[in-house]
Amino acid sequence: VYRRCRIDSADILVGGSIQRSEFEKIVENADRRVIIHSTFLKADDVAKLMDCFARACKRGVEFTIFWGAEYDEDT
Repeated sequence: VYRRCRIDSADILVGGSIQRSEFEKIVENADRRVIIHSTFLKADDVAKLMDCFARACKRGVEFTIFWGAEYDEDT
């Protein structure tokens, strides 16, 4: 099934600082659950967001984080 969608240039975020700012807004406005899926996250990146995550958790927000990518099954 194909669905048409419109992407506005304002919907595209370029650069780490704007991406982080918008991500923090999403977390701050979440009221139930945040699902994060990224092969680019590093443990240090997550650590920098712990205060933001903690505030959301105090509001009852649950997090599911899928991250990482391995080169092969042995890694």
